[in-house]
Amino acid sequence: MSEAEPETTVIAPDGDDPKTTVIAPDGDIILVVGGGTKETPSRLRVHSRFLAAASPVFTAMFSPNWAEGQGLSSVCPKEIELPEDSPKAMDTICCVLHHQNDRVPESMDSDDLFNIAVHADKYDLIRALKLLISLWLTTSNPIYTSGMIDDGYNLTTAFIIRDSKNFTRISVNLITQYAESYSEIYKVDQLRDRLPPIILCLLEERRNKMRYEIQEIWAKGIKEACYEAYPSLGCKWGYQRMERYKQLCKRFNGGRTIADYRISTLIRESKKASTEDMTTQSHCTSALGCSRCSASYSSHGTWVRHHTIQSEETFSCQLQTLKKRFGLCFGCLEYLEGKKDKCAHQDEGLHENTDGDSEEN
Repeated sequence: MSEAEPETTVIAPDGDDPKTTVIAPDGDIILVVGGGTKETPSRLRVHSRFLAAASPVFTAMFSPNWAEGQGLSSVCPKEIELPEDSPKAMDTICCVLHHQNDRVPESMDSDDLFNIAVHADKYDLIRALKLLISLWLTTSNPIYTSGMIDDGYNLTTAFIIRDSKNFTRISVNLITQYAESYSEIYKVDQLRDRLPPIILCLLEERRNKMRYEIQEIWAKGIKEACYEAYPSLGCKWGYQRMERYKQLCKRFNGGRTIADYRISTLIRESKKASTEDMTTQSHCTSALGCSRCSASYSSHGTWVRHHTIQSEETFSCQLQTLKKRFGLCFGCLEYLEGKKDKCAHQDEGLHENTDGDSEEN
């Protein structure tokens, strides 16, 4: 039950107040929601038994042991004041619980969805509302288009309802789409009260490690290029790949540090530089022969078709591996909180070790 005991009033059977939102015409209670500073309270006529069926908190509230549960009647619905609650959130919640689907929005702003999750947690309604809240999280704010505060609201919502899939997805978005400090999220009082600081610390740690590993991919592309001392003595495919990755290193380690760039920018430019689709003929004159080409050295040089790169060597495959490893999950948090010996996903190769040691891919 809420911290403050709700106030109750029985109204006469003179019909519904024009200001009352009738969700259940024969409802036996009227929730008077809100009414704080600069806020007009909302009156919602609902069934106590619908609320009680979904919420252990309401089950207790409307039991005969409490004043709110005594003398309930659809003829004289009892007013129950919930001054600390959000009218908009409670209206949506009551419509869902009363199966008024035509009044339930198909999408929702991130802050409104967060408020619904907060109220679901307060009244122990997460079990009843989790599926719908998860659907709203998936469809309301398309990935790559919302701002950091929106993603902060969505991450906190996923955390409150323990939605592991959306929690991981949104964490990857926060890691890859923003270069600014995550402290911006904590400037919102509601988020600071609900989102543990360890989550922001983990996001920053994973973002820095992901930048480092993208640079490692570039370095590997340079180091493993199949060429010898000079371009004319090596494979044209390998030389071109090496040169493109060298340009990336030079560009993103120039006047600005790599931390000034969004990871999404590093990914986009890396894809532009990729030569993974180069299956056209290349001139290979390496004295040792090119391990990726279909012909060895000849005194006159040989035109060859470069072999297709293995899927695990492609930048796109390495990128997907990075995203799986660096996205947060609840196992990461439980490990850091001492509730588990380690995150279960580490055994599947899906996460970076939280003790700082990278797993083998």
